[in-house]
Amino acid sequence: MALYSVCVKREVAGAAAIVFVASFCLLVIELVAGRILAPYVGVSLYTWTSIIGVVLAGISIGAWAGGALADRYDARSLLPLLLLLGSAGSFAIVPLTNLVGSDSFPAPQSSLMLRVLTLAALIFFVPSCILGMISPVAVKMALRDLAQTGHVVGRIYAVSTVGSILGTFATGFFLIARFGTRAILVGVAVVLVVCAAATLIGARRKVVVVALLSVLVGCAVASNHFGLMQTPLAAESKYYKETSYYTIRVEERTRIDGMGKLETLVLDQLVHSLNDPENPCFLAYSYLRTFEELIRWKAESGRPLNLLFLGGGGYTLPRCIEQTLTNANIDVVEIDPGVTAAAYDYLALRRGTRIRTFNADARWFLMRTNRRYDLIFGDAFNDISIPYHLTTREFIELQKDHLLSGGVLAVNVIDNVPRGDFLPSYLRTVESVFGPGKATVLAEREGYARGSQSTLVVVAGNFGFHFPESAVSVPQADIDDAFRRGRWTILTDDYAPVDNLVAPLFAERIRYQRR
Repeated sequence: MALYSVCVKREVAGAAAIVFVASFCLLVIELVAGRILAPYVGVSLYTWTSIIGVVLAGISIGAWAGGALADRYDARSLLPLLLLLGSAGSFAIVPLTNLVGSDSFPAPQSSLMLRVLTLAALIFFVPSCILGMISPVAVKMALRDLAQTGHVVGRIYAVSTVGSILGTFATGFFLIARFGTRAILVGVAVVLVVCAAATLIGARRKVVVVALLSVLVGCAVASNHFGLMQTPLAAESKYYKETSYYTIRVEERTRIDGMGKLETLVLDQLVHSLNDPENPCFLAYSYLRTFEELIRWKAESGRPLNLLFLGGGGYTLPRCIEQTLTNANIDVVEIDPGVTAAAYDYLALRRGTRIRTFNADARWFLMRTNRRYDLIFGDAFNDISIPYHLTTREFIELQKDHLLSGGVLAVNVIDNVPRGDFLPSYLRTVESVFGPGKATVLAEREGYARGSQSTLVVVAGNFGFHFPESAVSVPQADIDDAFRRGRWTILTDDYAPVDNLVAPLFAERIRYQRR
């Protein structure tokens, strides 16, 4: 009887250990999924909704299928097979991503939501389903006495949850920033194969163990030889780094006029800056030229200016202002230290710069500083990637509180006037803080076209200045049409559906590219 009890405890402990590892690996894959998809569809509410939904669907169907298989086949034979299949699924994620993420793959393009959901399902459903099968099979293997069912099942699922928790914390706080997603996925595959081997050692199937380890080594060698675990984006870039916030790439491109090279900073799937290392004041984007002219206008007072840039990116305009206005005080708030490091190493930001960088969230920074500024520039919005907490009335009030008398807030926005939904919502929100008529929308003088996506600048405050030469005020009739449609809303911390408001931009861009 004592020997039987020891055997049962050993079976339960072994099953719990396997479930712990499987749950740990499953949550690692789920967290890594956001970084895997980011270079193709960005990181948004749609991205995480799709990932979480697909993984939960995989776990649910896997648990049902695993329970059915456990009743039909020997659990001790099933477990190593499932672990090996889970390892293969982990190995397959990167090459599968390279395949389905390419422009040639027929994934839905007309809807951002459908495209993200399709990519998430194709890449992550099968590994989630396989790893979801392991828990019921492990429970079946551990059960020897029906009188102990509740105790055994409760213990195994508790250990499974602990594995999920540790997998979440380890990945989010440490693994991605330290190793990168590709190395993590290889590590997951190795761990699962080792677990499969351990279950077979316990069953004294040493020949199969050797075969499994041979398969592991073969997969690793083949993946390295054929580049299966490398993304084409990394191969095409001068610099490629995954951080806790972005997938950072630096690419070298030729200027349109052929007059030199541009160092291009890409965060996730979006180009954030085009820098000429030899000419700090080469401003490729119209909104940066508008920002610069606002600074020039303010500098006419002759006193030193206090400038704040929310969003560092490639430090393009701060570098220019540092060179041309030697008495300006320039603060940059950039949430990702990796972006700042890339600016130093690849985008010509000098080590002895006068620019003060604060690696923090923009809202967090303003909540904890007493500094006040002549101009605050919002450059954290880019295309369909918009931090919603930087759009709300509460944050705009916070920015206004940090403006000096006569100070100006200028924010870069991309939208379709008058058909877009984000611009009227953001503009009304700004006006709710600064007052009616205290906000103006500027567009590129030569590039603005009604009914198409445009790069815009929302300027707010008691500015009373002549419009910059590079910009034109968006016609009031276009703004009125946007409000007349009635799909705008005041953005608050309680209600800011930013992802939904900007999603139509994706479909519009795809239609334009297909022309």
